[in-house]
Parts: sequence; C-alpha cells; structure tokens
Amino acid sequence: MNQQPSLRSVLLTACLLCLSVARLSADERISSDTSATITLQQLQRRLNVQILMADEDIRVELSTGPVTAVAISGRMADNYLSMLVEEFAVYPPAFVRRAKLKRIVVCQELAYDSQRRAAVPDFEHDTLYLDWQSGASDRHYQRAVMHHEFFHIVDYQDDGFVYDDKVWQQLNPDDFRYGPGGSAVQDDARQSDFRRPTAGFLTHYSTAGVEEDKAELFAHLIASPLQVAAAVEQDARLDSKVAHLKASLRSFCGDMDAAFWKRVNTSAKQRAAADSPR
Repeated sequence: MNQQPSLRSVLLTACLLCLSVARLSADERISSDTSATITLQQLQRRLNVQILMADEDIRVELSTGPVTAVAISGRMADNYLSMLVEEFAVYPPAFVRRAKLKRIVVCQELAYDSQRRAAVPDFEHDTLYLDWQSGASDRHYQRAVMHHEFFHIVDYQDDGFVYDDKVWQQLNPDDFRYGPGGSAVQDDARQSDFRRPTAGFLTHYSTAGVEEDKAELFAHLIASPLQVAAAVEQDARLDSKVAHLKASLRSFCGDMDAAFWKRVNTSAKQRAAADSPR
C-alpha cells in the first residue's frame, strides 16, 4: 500500500472536493424531524471533519483502483445523514483526529475497482465514502457499515498495516485460516449473518480476513453491543478478542476508555427500549 498518493490522485481529489461535492451547511441537508441531539454543522466542527454530499459524479484514482460514484439528487439522503450524525457523534474528537479522517463523502452507486460497495475507506486521502442507498432496507446494517469501514482507517493509522496482524491471528485456533478477503465475498448473502459460524467469530464476514474480523467486531461493539455481550458470554475466544481490541483502541487513543464503552452501551439500551413494542 502506497504511503503517498500519486500526483494524478492528488489532482483528481482536488477536483473532486472543489467541483463534485458540496459542504453541507447549517443542517440544510438534515430533515426537520431528526432526533439527533447534535446538528450536522456542530458535528463537523466537533470532529473537524467535512461531511460532504456528492453533487456530481465521482471518479478518484487510487493506487489500488478507482473509486466511482453517482451524484445525489435533492434531499434524497436526508434520513441517512441524520443517522450518520447520530453514529459519528459517539466518537471522541481525539479518536477521529488520531485516525486522520478529514472528510466523509455521501454518494450513491459507489464502487471500488468496478465492484459495488456500501462504503470505501480511502487511506490515501483520509476519506470515507458511504453509499446511502446500499442496504437502505436495513438500518442496523447501514449503521454497522459506517463503523466497520471507519475502523479500517483507524487500523491503517495505528501501524500502517491493515491486512496483517500476527498478534490478532494468535487469538484464533491453531488450525484456523482466514478466507480470501472481504473483496472476494461481497456477494455472499451470509456476510452479515449474526449467527456465529464458529467460536471466536461474530459473523461469517469476520472469517474472510483478519482485517474484516477486527472491523466486524468493532462495528458491532458500537452498533449492537448488547448482542456482542450475549455472544461473549458463550465464547471465551471471542471474549479475548473483545478485550484485545478494546486495549488496542485505548492504546491508540486514551479517550477510548471504559467510560466511552459505558456511553455506547447506555445508548444501545436506550435505543432498544425506544424500539421495543409498547
């Protein structure tokens, strides 16, 4: 993985930010019925991250392949943006700064190297691309995807490696071998299945690669911590992975401490109570 983008990538990205996306101002893209306690504008200031909507089609050449997407018309993605604000508001600003995330681009028909994706982490330009249409019928899936792909950026900034983690692999059974990687199983209907395929793994997608194993666990610790807690009670190997991941995140950023996870769990309980039948 190249540490520095090519000159062509820099130029294309400059064009993208100037012409193809627009900075969202003063909640103009957020529906009036949002339940978020923080506004879009406040979140951008708090995290020092641009949240952008694609106003024109996108093509950005990365060293590993192009990222392409289609512009969003009107206010079609309002509800998605409300959810994005709610999800990213959980993160401590110091954590996002350490991850060096500079911008989030919301778009549609997103693809990486011609393969459709729900989200793409662009390590070369500190950008996270999110497709608001992908998985639109499943809000939980969309929430988890945001955190999953953001974790890949965190993982890269931690030590410069994403696809190799010998310490993490030692947490698996000696005879276990990861699959061909996330890109090879994008069309597998089981990838988000929460019925754990084997001890130590949260979803089928977790078994695709060490990078996906870590990102899936992180995403669900944020988006569905109650389900993770229930799985951990029955799985000592998974419990070890949770402990290792939380310790690594605390080392990466001190604000990812016990108080942070307590806030995440409290929010999950409040959401579950609000969603339960009366």
